Amino acid sequence: MTAKLLSREEILSLMKQENDSVKLVPKKKKLNTSELWDHFHQVFVNNQQQQYVSCNSCKVLLLFTSANGTNNMKTHLKSCSKLDQTISSGQKSVTEFYPSMNNIHIPQRIKSAVLRACSEFAAIDNRAFETMAGDGFKILLQEIFDAGRVLNRSSLDVDALIP
Repeated sequence: MTAKLLSREEILSLMKQENDSVKLVPKKKKLNTSELWDHFHQVFVNNQQQQYVSCNSCKVLLLFTSANGTNNMKTHLKSCSKLDQTISSGQKSVTEFYPSMNNIHIPQRIKSAVLRACSEFAAIDNRAFETMAGDGFKILLQEIFDAGRVLNRSSLDVDALIP
């Protein structure tokens, strides 16, 4: 007897009907099993494994074949809107790895120097002062700041940074 592989639509229809023939089964853990499987179950219909996996968080069905491996699962996890945001206890969160920028106290003399430089920029280049409030300008400043942080021990000609 040959195994019958169902289409995505057929499986979804059975799941919607809460048909007992559909089973979502966790993958058996082996030494080299990807951690991605913690977020997915294999789909079985009448005890026959199908070419789909189900996301534990949002229940979406993803194609799973030997050709694509866990690529679809990895891509889905990056964008899953219902993914539980809890992080395993051994893994650092982004805020632990990169300290928050809000905790840094910026001395008044630096704030004054930046304000003066922004004023000179607006006056010399005949630009509106609101230019400095735009998202694009902030992105530019962040990139320049990050570049300066990398090159903090060496002097840098500003002209070398400007395209």
